[in-house]
Amino acid sequence: MPCVVLNSNLAENRNTIVDKRFVMQLKKKNPILHWVIMMITFGQYAFIWAFLMARDVNELQGEEKIEIKKNAKIFVLLWSIYFIVFVYLNLRYLTGIIPPAPLFFGEFTLGVVLLIFFIRVVLKVGSELRKMKEENIPSTENLIFLSLIYMISLPILQSKINKILKHR
Repeated sequence: MPCVVLNSNLAENRNTIVDKRFVMQLKKKNPILHWVIMMITFGQYAFIWAFLMARDVNELQGEEKIEIKKNAKIFVLLWSIYFIVFVYLNLRYLTGIIPPAPLFFGEFTLGVVLLIFFIRVVLKVGSELRKMKEENIPSTENLIFLSLIYMISLPILQSKINKILKHR
């Protein structure tokens, strides 16, 4: 359900009134629970969580500032290629055949590209929250650093989104 914004300048005015039906749909998420789920899934849930926060930010602003569908399609394509290469390399090891070195480099490169892609989405979420005048959003450098330390940036950003929802 699209958000009905009564004031079109939501990004600049924190006190903008949003349709109550929308606020009821957008619920606060427990950052600790989501972080535990991320740990259980060996970090894979972090990508989903980042997209969920991007969706929440878009809905809070009443417009699509972060292109979720396009980013999700690119992510699924990159992750699928990474997964295929990962499975192939591991099957080769199980059979005792050492795979060619370029495949190792390819897997590593895909992993780095996925991490960069993830950090790009996290930085966009942080940037949009700053535009909404939310306080204490970590700087770009800190978000990158916290993302590299096992996605610590995610619970921080989620708590900021929850704070905005609390004030609505």
